[in-house]
Amino acid sequence: IKFTVTETGYTTDGLPYNNEYLAGIFYSGLVTKMADLSSSLYGVDVYFFEALDEDLKPGLVEPYWGLMDAEGNIKQPIDQYWPSIDEDGYIITEDNETEKKETETKAEVYDAAPVVVGNLRASSA
Repeated sequence: IKFTVTETGYTTDGLPYNNEYLAGIFYSGLVTKMADLSSSLYGVDVYFFEALDEDLKPGLVEPYWGLMDAEGNIKQPIDQYWPSIDEDGYIITEDNETEKKETETKAEVYDAAPVVVGNLRASSA
């Protein structure tokens, strides 16, 4: 089964526990889990919400979902904690060659999985 999360993210302002540091930790953890063969997030497609802050959006947190500010500058803590990725798209680790081999093997199984079309929605409520 191919699974896609269509919107996920962490706001960087607007509420007491919304800040760039926690957003950086959130994105780092999520990207790392997506690359971990033992994680349930391995092979899951995720669309981050969203690329840029939108200053004109109403509400406390709506303007602050971006990985970058409204001018297109990546937010420093997000950049700091984002995992390093090599030219092949793999997260750089101390044992990267072993990870690549295992990933390629699992990728073959993942590519052969059936695709399920539908609208799945999750909430933290």
